[in-house]
Amino acid sequence: MNDTEKRWKMGSQEELELLERVFLRIGSAESDEQLENVLNRFLPPVLLKLASQNDTVRKKVLELLVHINRRLKSRPRVQLPVESLMLQYQDPSSISFVTNFTILYIKTGYPRLSSERQADLVGSLIQCLDEKPNLQQDVLLQLFVFSLPRVKYPPDAQKRRAMFCLEEKRHITQIVVEFLSDYLMLPMIIKCEDKKDDSGEDGERPHSTRNARQQPSFIIPPGMSKNLLKRLLVDNERPSTTVSEENKIGIVNFLAADVLPPEDAIIPLIIASAEPRYTICKLADQEVKKLHNEIDWNDEQIIIHMYNIFLGTVSLKDKPPPKPDDKRRPATSRVKVKIFPYLFRSKLAADMFPYNIQLVFDCMYGEFTHPKLMAVGMEFVNHMCNNASDENLKPRSPVLLNGMVKLMEGAVEPEFAELRKHAYTAVGNLVKRVPSLIQKELTLIESYFDALTMEQGDVKLHVQEGLGLLADAYRKLGTDSVDKRLLEVLLKTHIIKDDRIIRYQAVRFIAAVFPGSHMNTRFLLLLASDDKDEEIRKEALWGLKGAPSESDEDEEKERPEPKQKRTLPSFTHFMKFLMEKIEARRNATKVYNPGPNGLLFKLTAFKNIISYARMCLLLDAGMEGDIQLETITPLEGDAPKVHAHITELLKAKKGQGHKYYTAYLSLVLELLKAHPTESVMYCLLETVAMATKVVAPTLVEKLPWIKSQLQHSREELRDYAAQVYGIVASQCPTGKLIAIMKELAKGCKDQNTQSQHGHILALGYTISRHYLGLKTSKAEMTVEDMEVDSSPAEDQVMSQKARASELIASLLHGTQESPVYAAAAALGIISRFGPIPLPKGKLTKPPESGGSEAQEGKGKKDPKYSKAGLIERLIVLSVSTKMSNKTREQAATTLGMLPVGDPHFPYMQALLEGLISTSTSREVELHFAVGQALANAVMGALSKNARDQWTQPEPTSLATAATAKGRDKDWILWLLKRLLGNEIQSPNPHKRQAACVWLLSVVKQCGHHPSMKPVMGDIQDGFVGMLSETDHFTQDLASKGLSIVYDQSDEDSKKELVSVLVDRIVTGKRKKHTLTAQSQIFEDGALGQDPGGGNLTTYKELCSLASDLNQPDLVYKFMHLANHNALWNSRKGAAFGFGSIAVLTKEHLAPHLAKLVPRLYRYQYDPSGPVRQSMTSIWSVLVKDNKNVVDKYLKEILDDLLVNMTSSLWRNRESSCRALADVVTGRSLDDVVEYLPRLWGETFRVMDDIKESVRKAAESASKSLKKVCIKMCDVTYGKVGQRALEVVLPCLLKKGLPSTVKEVQSISLATLVSLSKSAGALIKPQIPLLITALIESLSGLEPQVMVYLSLHMSSSQESQEKLDAIRIAATKGSPMMDTVNTCVQYVDAEVLVELIPRLIDLMKSGIGVGTKAGCANVVIMLMQQCRQDMEPYAGKLLGSLLSGLSDKSVAVRNLNATAIGHLIKAAKVTSVEKVLKKMHSWFIEKDDPGLHEACGRAIQAMSAYNHDTLKCNHAKSALSLAFLAMHGETKVEGDDRETVWENVWHDCTPGTETGIRLYLEEIIAICQEALSAQSWARKTLGAKALKTMAQKLKSNLVGPHLGDVLKVLLEGLNGRTYDGKEELLRSMTTVCLSSRLSIEAVPSEGSNQPPMESITKALLREAKKEKAAYKIEALHCLSSVVEAHQVNMYEQIREIAFPIIQKGSRRSSSDDEEDGNTKRATEQKLLECAFESLGKAWPTDKDTQESYQDEFCSTLRKCLSSSTFKVRVVIIKSLNLYLQRLCVEGSNAVAKDSSFSKIVATLVPAIIESLGIKYSSLRSEALSLAETLKSKLEDSHGQALLTPDHLRQLVKALKLEKGDAALRERASTLRLELEEWPNKN
Repeated sequence: MNDTEKRWKMGSQEELELLERVFLRIGSAESDEQLENVLNRFLPPVLLKLASQNDTVRKKVLELLVHINRRLKSRPRVQLPVESLMLQYQDPSSISFVTNFTILYIKTGYPRLSSERQADLVGSLIQCLDEKPNLQQDVLLQLFVFSLPRVKYPPDAQKRRAMFCLEEKRHITQIVVEFLSDYLMLPMIIKCEDKKDDSGEDGERPHSTRNARQQPSFIIPPGMSKNLLKRLLVDNERPSTTVSEENKIGIVNFLAADVLPPEDAIIPLIIASAEPRYTICKLADQEVKKLHNEIDWNDEQIIIHMYNIFLGTVSLKDKPPPKPDDKRRPATSRVKVKIFPYLFRSKLAADMFPYNIQLVFDCMYGEFTHPKLMAVGMEFVNHMCNNASDENLKPRSPVLLNGMVKLMEGAVEPEFAELRKHAYTAVGNLVKRVPSLIQKELTLIESYFDALTMEQGDVKLHVQEGLGLLADAYRKLGTDSVDKRLLEVLLKTHIIKDDRIIRYQAVRFIAAVFPGSHMNTRFLLLLASDDKDEEIRKEALWGLKGAPSESDEDEEKERPEPKQKRTLPSFTHFMKFLMEKIEARRNATKVYNPGPNGLLFKLTAFKNIISYARMCLLLDAGMEGDIQLETITPLEGDAPKVHAHITELLKAKKGQGHKYYTAYLSLVLELLKAHPTESVMYCLLETVAMATKVVAPTLVEKLPWIKSQLQHSREELRDYAAQVYGIVASQCPTGKLIAIMKELAKGCKDQNTQSQHGHILALGYTISRHYLGLKTSKAEMTVEDMEVDSSPAEDQVMSQKARASELIASLLHGTQESPVYAAAAALGIISRFGPIPLPKGKLTKPPESGGSEAQEGKGKKDPKYSKAGLIERLIVLSVSTKMSNKTREQAATTLGMLPVGDPHFPYMQALLEGLISTSTSREVELHFAVGQALANAVMGALSKNARDQWTQPEPTSLATAATAKGRDKDWILWLLKRLLGNEIQSPNPHKRQAACVWLLSVVKQCGHHPSMKPVMGDIQDGFVGMLSETDHFTQDLASKGLSIVYDQSDEDSKKELVSVLVDRIVTGKRKKHTLTAQSQIFEDGALGQDPGGGNLTTYKELCSLASDLNQPDLVYKFMHLANHNALWNSRKGAAFGFGSIAVLTKEHLAPHLAKLVPRLYRYQYDPSGPVRQSMTSIWSVLVKDNKNVVDKYLKEILDDLLVNMTSSLWRNRESSCRALADVVTGRSLDDVVEYLPRLWGETFRVMDDIKESVRKAAESASKSLKKVCIKMCDVTYGKVGQRALEVVLPCLLKKGLPSTVKEVQSISLATLVSLSKSAGALIKPQIPLLITALIESLSGLEPQVMVYLSLHMSSSQESQEKLDAIRIAATKGSPMMDTVNTCVQYVDAEVLVELIPRLIDLMKSGIGVGTKAGCANVVIMLMQQCRQDMEPYAGKLLGSLLSGLSDKSVAVRNLNATAIGHLIKAAKVTSVEKVLKKMHSWFIEKDDPGLHEACGRAIQAMSAYNHDTLKCNHAKSALSLAFLAMHGETKVEGDDRETVWENVWHDCTPGTETGIRLYLEEIIAICQEALSAQSWARKTLGAKALKTMAQKLKSNLVGPHLGDVLKVLLEGLNGRTYDGKEELLRSMTTVCLSSRLSIEAVPSEGSNQPPMESITKALLREAKKEKAAYKIEALHCLSSVVEAHQVNMYEQIREIAFPIIQKGSRRSSSDDEEDGNTKRATEQKLLECAFESLGKAWPTDKDTQESYQDEFCSTLRKCLSSSTFKVRVVIIKSLNLYLQRLCVEGSNAVAKDSSFSKIVATLVPAIIESLGIKYSSLRSEALSLAETLKSKLEDSHGQALLTPDHLRQLVKALKLEKGDAALRERASTLRLELEEWPNKN
């Protein structure tokens, strides 16, 4: 133990010593850098010493930390080792004492880090949160939030998630999300409780108004608690609005970075979307829209979180109440409004109690509520009603209802209109969901009806909707649960209000709430059915039907179970109630809604009451179907059923049925007397006819009134009245009956046609009903028996009937049509139940077959009116064109009725022949009447018209024994033989149509007759033959006949018939008809009509069918054309028959569906309307489950469509395209993906069809294919989508885009664009083909106008360049390039393997500006997308792009250059060097300015996009070329912009001089290469470059480079003279002058610098060249070099110059002044250069001067006077140089006879002469010469050499009065000095 203590003490001592050293190091750190280094090294281990067990050590550490804190407080720039501290903080072995201090230094040091470093460590902050105290977590999260704005997220989602590592630490994620949500709730401005503190800008606290130690007391913002606010604020300080906005944007970006799961990120984003700052809410809103579809909004945690944010802290019963400082306030109204849409999407939210109830009340009465929030709260109530469970909603519904009702009552201001609107609906929904809320409660309904009066606009509409919902609730309760006062309210107040809406809602309420059996409400609805408003009338009638209202129907659709149908009251109950109401009204002092003529009801209401009673009666009788209340329709076949019920009703006990039936009759009579109408008269007819024995006797007294109705103006009413009259009259005693008939016969002669019409009909009905009575009582009695056994009274009746019949028959011969029609109708009516009481008579034209009919009546006197005459007259009327169709039809009908009541009718054949004779008519209605008549005639007494339609049901079978009874011939067989053998084979199409109608009628009415069975096969053949008719109506009739034949056949016959029809559809075979010379193949006008119109056939249709049916032989002969025509129409006709039979034989067609479905499907889209309609009808019958059948036979359908899309017949092509457009729409084509290329290919072909309608159909099909392909190729479709892409894209690219058809190109392009967007990564395998095809199409799809303009602008380079730029800009914005841009983002190394070779081939072979530019753009995009993957292909691409630099289009060259600039980043150094060498060689060897500029732009692009690469690896070769090339670019005068090469040079060099120094060797080398080139332009360029180099370097150009330059220049001077060689001379001049000292210096050993002698020798040689311009430059260069280097070459120059001077002096002065002579101008320049050269070359050597000084002076003086102004200036300059260098030494030199004296004497006159000339430049030079002469004389003391005369003249000449001031001043000074000379002397 002692040893341990010793070691412990020793360790502690060492720790203290270490701490002292650290203290010393920190204390001695003077600068921030020293302190930072020390802290980075020692702070983390010092903090670990806090874990020491020695108190002394800990105290020392704390002392040290206090010192560190003090130093850090005054040094804000000192960085702390934050990363090390974080690692130390995460160490789980660290004690809390260490971590507490560590977090403090992390908090201090983290904000001091740079923004980039903070962003790098933001993930570490998250890792530090694990298992740390809440306060420390808050510190870390605060740092995290303040660092988020600086974070830059990588594009890869996995890398983003790896930054934070939150996937595996769910608890950390929850902490982060909660903190971020709370921070987003933090407002920008947090107010303090001290109001004076609110004046700070952006919510900041003014420091001057508060003590620094005092903590501010903030007002708790919405959504916050006191502790939560402290948690969010750093050191309890409010952040500025700018910082807060940046932090929130950073949070939103973090949430949008896909770091957190969507369910965690969504709620903070919703909170952020409610932020008032636009930058935050817009960004958050975009992210919410992206994520909301991925969220399960029924997740309980998400919903509870939203409720907690919305409501704040919610106190629950089963949980303890929170502390006051932890109680969160509700969120702001903006946040609440943003949360609501997502609560609406959650069914769980609607059923989560008590949160949802508290939310509603918070919206209604909360702290931050407003009208909009209240309205949304009401919508949430609707959401609760729709989705909450009953067990949760019902207990709390009363509270909700009371709250909403109070809110509605209090919110009456206009600004609460929106609230009230939603409240009315919400209350209605709640009550509908919980109907018990309003049980025995009427005040709510009253308030709604009151609201209809007070509310306006949309609010009133919602009140009406709410009333409908209340009605649903009351209906659910049932009337037993409703207070009876409800009826009183509705009866006494609302239904009689003046407001239309109130009346309407009252009627609707009654109709919805009460069942159809509720009497009082039905009576109210009947009264309301006469309302002046149409909508109210309709609603009342709808309610009276006992059917559900529209809202009920909607409810039925929503509910799976069937709704119980409402029932109407029984007839007896209703009539009992109605009698009570009528009695009450009669006894009442006030009459409600009185009608005209004292009626108890208004007319419409009265009529509806009768109709309603009738409807109750019919329903009681068991009638099915929809019985209309507003229109009374005849019963027809249901009358016997109703008659049976009425019979039972009248037999009921206690006579109640008789009583109410009689009451109903009384109401009908009452209304008829007041206002007779057809419908009410029909009700009377029904009442009387179905209870004749009971009702008729009671109406005998009313016969006069009924008779008065026979004169009514409306024919239908007269007919009904006549029937009633006949029924009642037939029940009268015999005597009265005879009197009645006599009165009626008398009325038949009335002059009033209406009265006459009515009386004739009444007489006919009376006789008919009398026959019916006799027939009923004596069923077995014949006419002869009646005559024998009849009583005298009956004889009188028969006699009266005979007279009446004669009278009626006589009326047939009248001239007025109305009596004729009535007479014909009356005779037919009489014939139904008995024979016409007329004699037989004799036919005027016997039938062809003769027989008994021809001999009938022979030897007897023909009576005036007989049965024979009647037949003939009726036949005449039926075929008469003078009569109306109505009369003709009635005559035919009457003919058919004659044998019905007369079994022994004598002229049966004549009658039938007469009816058949009407076949020539074209009136189809007449044919139907004749057909009916034929059927009645051959059936005779077995006809259904032989029965009483009111009381006797139609027989279902016929007895065999009865068929031949009383008949000598089977007329059915005779008629069928005639129709099938003659009429139906007639060449006249109208006769065939008539025969078809008749045959149909006979089959329909006589089908069950035993005589029909043997001939059913022949009848079938007849109908099948009619299917071939060109008339569609005839075909329809034949199809219906086939249906009837099929129905009458046995099972074997049915199968055979189906087989025949299927064979007809598939093969088109049919039985041929024999044609005669009179046969009419086509109807009149059929040939030559438009093939697409009408229902006639054409040659094309015939050929189409022949091709379809594999029978091409039908098209070769005209005789067979009829058969072919019949075949085509037989196909449609077969459709009619097939459609009818398929209803009954669907099971027999199953084996044929595989063949039928494809053709039927296509024919549904046939251009011919009749064909299309027929096939559709077949399809609708055959195929019940359309989708499944089409899916099953989809391949067969597509095969059929593909075959017919390219058919030779346009109708097949069009129908196939239409069918294709429909079959692919909305259908999965996963199993037929392989069909897509063929479908596209055939569609493309048809889109170029010659017929417009076919093209339009093909375009429609292509659009449908486009939609399907886009859907199938979507990225979510997986392997199927990938396969679809593989088959579709090549077709579109190879067949669509290259097509010459504009529409094909357009749809292909649109499809490709859409596919590229929807396919996503699935498009990767197709990218090589797609991109190259699209780029290639850029030129092919370019508008032709662009090509046209390009061709016509080719002569203008500038215009061509602008046009090409426009074309390329257009291609960049084209859909093709958009698609390429989309595809490029999916390119990777795998895709490049195939893409790059295709792209290189296209770059080599592509034509067109668009394609070439597109290739370059793709390379640029690929470099931006996948630079590293491009490295293996960069070399080849550079070669291809390099070739593009020589393109003729400037724009294309520029784009290729730009692409090269991008590509060098991925290329090898050697590849780039090859490119630069190629450019180098092009520049030197080719004289193509465009190519040179393109090379410059390429290097410029290299510098712009990859500057470092160019400068580091390729600067020497690139910049030396740029330096050379920039001397060849020409600038427009006045344009200061840099050229391409200048830009390259200046961008890559720090300065021109520095750049030249850096790349001097390379520049010299390339200049030498340029000077050695064959091109003179390159030589000139090299010379210019060397000149610039020498100018910039000046004396810095030294060996060895100087020798190289001189050597290059000397080599360049060799050879012949060429344009531009002058630049070499200028360069030589510049080099020799700039580097004079270096040249004159003694060259070192081994130097390659040429001697000056070589230079001057070469220049002298060049000066001797004959070319004047070059000679000038050479002389100038030689003289300048000689002058600069003081080389004595005067003699050589003199030899060159003097001949020039002598030649020029020969010209006169007049010649000198001539302008416009170019040659003369050159000679003048040469002369000037000669004089100048002499001056510059004048040596300082005395010997040479002595030899030539006199000559020089005299020659120049001599030439001075005869030279031009410019030459004189040069001469004076040369004389000045001559005088300056002239050696004047010794006394002899200044002697008066010396040469110098001569020179002075020569020069002075020259000076005087020059000073006298007006040119200032000449004067200036002359003055300079004078000054030089003065100085020379003074220096040599030779003033005396200037004679007084010369001196005087010179002084005088120096008096300059005009000219430059400075010049005059110089002259004046010189003059004064010269004037003093005599005094000195």
